Amino acid sequence: MLLSKLTRALLPISRRNPAKISSIVTHTPVRHGSKKVMYVFSSSYKYQRFRKIAFMYFLVGAIPAAAIIFYTSCIVGEAELYDYDPEVYQPEFYEHFAHPITRFLAKYVMEDPSVSYYKDIYALEFESQQRRIIQLIASVKEIERNMGFRGWQRWEGPIRNEMHKTDIERYLEEHEIPTKVKR
Repeated sequence: MLLSKLTRALLPISRRNPAKISSIVTHTPVRHGSKKVMYVFSSSYKYQRFRKIAFMYFLVGAIPAAAIIFYTSCIVGEAELYDYDPEVYQPEFYEHFAHPITRFLAKYVMEDPSVSYYKDIYALEFESQQRRIIQLIASVKEIERNMGFRGWQRWEGPIRNEMHKTDIERYLEEHEIPTKVKR
């Protein structure tokens, strides 16, 4: 839509002479404020240069592309798919296309359909796992809410990196581990 509006707007401009496109003529007074006025018109140099360069690049791309398409369509021709024994030979996915250009694009540009299938399956499986995890978290929170669980009831304080002597002594007493050091 945007492209069609842009081409509709630019098409009448491209058909006109660029010197006549700008109807605004700048009046520049000559030095020291005399009554003589110098008229400045827009030049058509940039427009003509753009047209020449655009035409050149179009031909640089269009002539080789047309030559390649002509060669592959008329001289190489379309391929035929033969019936092979599947145990002996399994054709690649790009060998199912008849036209050589389509084969080339399928082989070097497009992705193998089996690979894209497995990518899609992985994405679906990943989404379902995430959905299951979210449902599990929601059900655990619901059970905790029904049981009257509050997070602060089981909070034992921040985790400390170092162990204090009293913590070690309490652990040894709880597990009945004899200590070598006598008090």
